[in-house]
Amino acid sequence: MAAPAKKPMVVLRRGGTTPHPPMNTIRLLSLCLLAGGALNAATYYCDPATGDMANPGTSASPWSTLEAVFAANKTFVAGDIINLRTGHHGSPSIKGINSGDVTIQAESGHTPTVRKITASYNAASHWVISGLTVSPETAGVSEGGRYVYFLPGCHYMTVKNCLIYSASNITGWTATDWASKAGAGIVSYADHTVILDNTLRNVGGGIALLRTSSATVQASDSQVSGNLIENFCGDAMVGCSDNSIFDYNTVKNCYHSGGSTHRDGFQSWSLGEDNVAGNGVVTGVTLRGNIFISQTDPDQPLSTEDGGTMHGIGCFDGMYDNWVVENNLVVNGNDYGISFVGARNCRIVNNTVLVNPLKRATTPFPYSKIYLSAHKAGGPYANVYSSDNIIRNNLAAEINQWHVTNTTLDHNIVTSSYDTGYFVNYSGFNFYTVAGSPLIDAGSATLAPAVDIDGFPRPQGAGFDIGAYEFVNLLFSDSFEAYTTGANIGGQPVGTTAWAANGTGAGGTATISAAQAYNDGGTQSLYLLQTAMGVRPRATVNLIAGGFITSPLTKGSVFFAACEDPNNGAGSNFFTVNIGTVNLSRSTQGGVGKFTLSVNGGKSTGIGFTGAGYTYTPGVWNMFEVDFDNTAKTASLYINGALAGTVSDTLADFSLSSITLGLYSSGSTNDKVYFDALEVAP
Repeated sequence: MAAPAKKPMVVLRRGGTTPHPPMNTIRLLSLCLLAGGALNAATYYCDPATGDMANPGTSASPWSTLEAVFAANKTFVAGDIINLRTGHHGSPSIKGINSGDVTIQAESGHTPTVRKITASYNAASHWVISGLTVSPETAGVSEGGRYVYFLPGCHYMTVKNCLIYSASNITGWTATDWASKAGAGIVSYADHTVILDNTLRNVGGGIALLRTSSATVQASDSQVSGNLIENFCGDAMVGCSDNSIFDYNTVKNCYHSGGSTHRDGFQSWSLGEDNVAGNGVVTGVTLRGNIFISQTDPDQPLSTEDGGTMHGIGCFDGMYDNWVVENNLVVNGNDYGISFVGARNCRIVNNTVLVNPLKRATTPFPYSKIYLSAHKAGGPYANVYSSDNIIRNNLAAEINQWHVTNTTLDHNIVTSSYDTGYFVNYSGFNFYTVAGSPLIDAGSATLAPAVDIDGFPRPQGAGFDIGAYEFVNLLFSDSFEAYTTGANIGGQPVGTTAWAANGTGAGGTATISAAQAYNDGGTQSLYLLQTAMGVRPRATVNLIAGGFITSPLTKGSVFFAACEDPNNGAGSNFFTVNIGTVNLSRSTQGGVGKFTLSVNGGKSTGIGFTGAGYTYTPGVWNMFEVDFDNTAKTASLYINGALAGTVSDTLADFSLSSITLGLYSSGSTNDKVYFDALEVAP
């Protein structure tokens, strides 16, 4: 059977302790204050289908829409919760100066939508918005503008676990469509803003922390963490506010909407009291663990690689004081990978700056570089030299400096010859360090981050590695390349033991296939097929018997890729993966695809989830990660780099000795699933 054409599969994240650290301490203080004020808190409900503003807002007698709640001037106290039920809630304008957080959230099992959300000048403080879908499309319109917008004078605003988009389908969009229909995702002038674990797609700009000409009115002391910004035509992230953190965000696929203005994965500019860009100072910003990739699909229309350039981290209008830029991956088709024009006491450490593999065939191809120079001409800082900066442990095609003083420049690798020998599969967008790479142990320990971009501790070997990724010596790895195509997996050698196949027989097989392969440089995968009831094909590897570990692993990460057979649309294509006592399954509930994460033993705890906060696409390769910790008694699931859920059970055993890849149920007659790239890391 014919498989669909393979395209580069971007490995976003793998392993580590957490996708992003806790919110900053200032925000945590706010939450502590909330706890003290929650004694008199209440829970309210909104239901667009059955609610009425004459009701008391209880579960049995809910209000109507969120927009109507604020139009009716309802007031709240710290600790209050407003649960939103499925339906459209209009375009709410949030107002209310609270002493602690008031939460607006999707009620469990519900999918509320809004056209946009705003908080007007000096109108809102201490609000949390969680789990909403924000898009003009949900109101039946197409428009740009700002979808989530906190104006100056607002404080302590949080947006988390939301889905934000201009349109769900951009097929056939022209440059004019992008320019007119794609609005900005989240824009905030509010100090102490937190933007956490959101998905933004098909937007103009992504997330922006802005400032006014007054230094006291800006989105300072804010944090942007764990967000996915996919398909954009402006700047994916903007950070113009002091003491802000941008960490562990993923930015990919920039579109060219016309004009000569460059786009940026991240951009910043200062603002003077005269409201002129470049006439001020932006202080104390941290960029850590972010991924910026200009294009991942070679067939993407309106690619910025075809004329409209995307800079990686572009800071061209300083001054910039006391910044930390570490553990970032920048992959673009432009000379400017990481750029600072007017920087003082900044630290650029352990970043990987690469030419986009899709741009590699260009002659000559661009040299994505780290660039440091004096401030531009004009204003109070005209031609002020960049000074006292550190550039260390980076990989880039070039490192250029112009009009700088007292730069510390050491332990960098400057090369563009990294097609082979550096990464697992550069052309396939797998930028994990390969064994024997010149990056391994070649860095300096001085001011190096304690973990890498994935959260793995540094160093893993004799020294600190160069670049964003620390080389991790996997305990186990099998991409099913060493076996004969068409062979049964049962009995195939793994270490000192062999794969064991179960549940096969008439109507059920577990074989090595060349029809599909996860794009890690291989050509084969494990194919489980079930066409009759009473069988449930699965394959098991025992890590202890195979000599990979000597005793059960008490803490670590398991990675694998799975693809529901794209040629089996009539089938359910459901699967189960057993990682010790931790079980991950994909099935259906009420006609909706669902993942369940559970653990056997103890309380036999389990949770289910259907799509909030992560992306899963049937019929293509999806990357899974399960992090387990028997001391903490937890296991967390990541799907395509985004946290899907965590299960905890104090009585269960979360340690690992074997892994089973299998289909979901012996009661099915048409399940077909591919597995590949199975790995175990400590």
